[in-house]
Amino acid sequence: SFVVEIGQVKYLELLGLGGTALINLPKEIEQCSSLKELSLSNTQLRLLPQEIGGLQKLEYLDLSGTRLEYLPPEIGQLKSLRSLNLSGCIELKQLPPELRELESLKNIDIVNTKLSPLQYSYCLFFQLCHS
Repeated sequence: SFVVEIGQVKYLELLGLGGTALINLPKEIEQCSSLKELSLSNTQLRLLPQEIGGLQKLEYLDLSGTRLEYLPPEIGQLKSLRSLNLSGCIELKQLPPELRELESLKNIDIVNTKLSPLQYSYCLFFQLCHS
């Protein structure tokens, strides 16, 4: 099964699951310790497992068009993350304060979300300070 196999690909650097019928990301994703790019765009994903924080080499995370309502606090552990795409996440209502811990983050796309104007302004300010 997919869950068993995903935990066995430790040297995988790119994983594209966009447009698939994915509903849940297996906890075993953290075993993909070499992963640099992860695309989960346009899936039925509603939540990220806290194990997402174990992807220390992850630079690009595409969650666009998913059904996420929030991001787990463990997202703040992704110290190598440079780009986070949340565009079209129409259920997304807030961002975790742990995003401030992502010193490598250069780009956050939050177009077409339910974020408040204050959080939207924060993202704009964040991008100006980190560019």
